[in-house]
Amino acid sequence: MREGVDPRPILILQESSRPSLKWMLAGTTLLAALTADLALKALVRARLDVGVFHELLPGVGLQHVKNTGVAFGLFAGQSALIIAAPVISIIVILAYIALETRARLAGIAGGLLLGGSLGNLVERLGSGEVTDFIRLPHWPNFNLADVFIVAGVALVATGILLPPRQGETDHEGGSPASGAPGAPDDPDPGADAALPDDPDYRD
Repeated sequence: MREGVDPRPILILQESSRPSLKWMLAGTTLLAALTADLALKALVRARLDVGVFHELLPGVGLQHVKNTGVAFGLFAGQSALIIAAPVISIIVILAYIALETRARLAGIAGGLLLGGSLGNLVERLGSGEVTDFIRLPHWPNFNLADVFIVAGVALVATGILLPPRQGETDHEGGSPASGAPGAPDDPDPGADAALPDDPDYRD
């Protein structure tokens, strides 16, 4: 590289081409949650008869039911609302991930919410109903996707109540004090300054 050529534009281009940490976390969490949810639902459909309760602890167990509503059986039978609600929620979740500056919080919470929402939406679009199988006393049956959604909402709420700690925000590979993301600090800020008007200076 020739002297006098500023390498920072190249570094900025390379840095901007890297996927953000929070989007990688969100994608990984989403894939894990969606796979676990759909696999467990398929196992329940194959192994448990509809309506039969298998008690694991007093009042707690597995019971295969068909849910035509949203989470915890709400809005059963209202198909238009049931399809529109998760689509709108996915758009809101994507906006949250984009705006949240804490990479780990945005990635994990957003991934859990996306995985849970897509898990129920995929099954509903395929069969018109969702498989619920976890039963607790005095509570509607639910599934693993509902657990992921509740966990994601709890993380988002915690993030709203607790301000970010120093150094916790995601600056896309750089720091707020640097002039460009990922660009190294100039070790000699005066290196590019004009040479002094010295008659004895020779090139």
